[in-house]
Amino acid sequence: MHAAVLTLAAARDWLFYATRQPSISLDRMNRYTSNQAVAVLRRGHAFQLVLPDFDMLLELPAICSAFKKVLAASEEGRISLELDPGGAAALAAISPSAFVMCLDDESPNSAGGRHIQSLNGHHLYPFANRWLDKPVWFAMTANGLSAGVCEHAKLDGTDADGPQYAKAEDLSVICTHDHGAPPEAVAHLTVLLPRRLVDGIIHPASEIVMLATFARRLLDWVQTVSLPMRSRERPLLCQPHVCGPWSAIARGARRRPAVYLLFSTAGPGMPPAAAVPGQDVKIGFMPAGDPEDLSDR
Repeated sequence: MHAAVLTLAAARDWLFYATRQPSISLDRMNRYTSNQAVAVLRRGHAFQLVLPDFDMLLELPAICSAFKKVLAASEEGRISLELDPGGAAALAAISPSAFVMCLDDESPNSAGGRHIQSLNGHHLYPFANRWLDKPVWFAMTANGLSAGVCEHAKLDGTDADGPQYAKAEDLSVICTHDHGAPPEAVAHLTVLLPRRLVDGIIHPASEIVMLATFARRLLDWVQTVSLPMRSRERPLLCQPHVCGPWSAIARGARRRPAVYLLFSTAGPGMPPAAAVPGQDVKIGFMPAGDPEDLSDR
C-alpha cells in the first residue's frame, strides 16, 4: 500500500481474516490474527464453523455433517440480524473469520444465472444472503454450484464508492470532448449512473478480471445489471427522445468493438455476439471465446 508493491502474503492478509468498518468519510479495514473459523450465512442466520488446525486432516464427512446442521437450523427465517439479541455475538463471530460462505436456496441453470447468483444472490432480494463487508466470500447454490468472490478494491485499502460518486457528479457539469474516462470507468458509469438517478445512491458494482488473459494484456471485464434495474431502464430507453442519442452512440461505437458491446442493453436492435435470452443482463468487454464464455455474458 501507499505506492509499495503488494506481495502475495500481504494480499492474503488483507483478504482473509479481515472486515470493513463502515465510516462516513472513508471505510477502515480491520485485520485479525489467523484462525480456523469460517462464517456461514443462510436465510438471515449466521453460523460459525471452526475447522481443524492446519496440521490436521480435514475429514469430508465431518464437513458435510456440519453443513447439514446449518441447513436444518436455518429453516425458519429470522426478521433481522441486527434486532436479534444475539446480533452482537454474530457480528463478533463474522468479523475475524477467514471468509464467509453463503448457502443459497436457488438453483440457477444458465451461465448468466450462475454469474448473477454468485454475485448478488436472489434476484428479488439482492445481497440478502451476502456479507459485503468481508473481502472474500464463497457462494454455493442448492444444486451444488459454487463460486468465490473477491473484493479487489480492499487490496489497496481504498473504497470504490468515492471516486465513482465524484465521476458521476463531474459528468453532470462537464460533458465535452476535452474530458473523457478510460474504458473501465465508462463501463462503471454505464451501470452506476442510471442506478444513481433512480435510487439516489451509488450501488455496489462488480467486475471480473480474468488473469489468464492478463498475461496477454487483455482484460475480460464484465459489469452486471440486476433484473429489477433492467425492467426499470427498458421503458426509459424506448422513449423517442432517448432512442436517437442511443442510436448515434451505437453508430459511432461500431468502429470500436469493445465499446460497442457496452451498449447492448439499449434494445434488441443491437444484439451481442451471442444472442441468448436475458442477454442484456450484463454489459462489458467480450473477447473472443468459446460458446460457453459468450453465453455467460
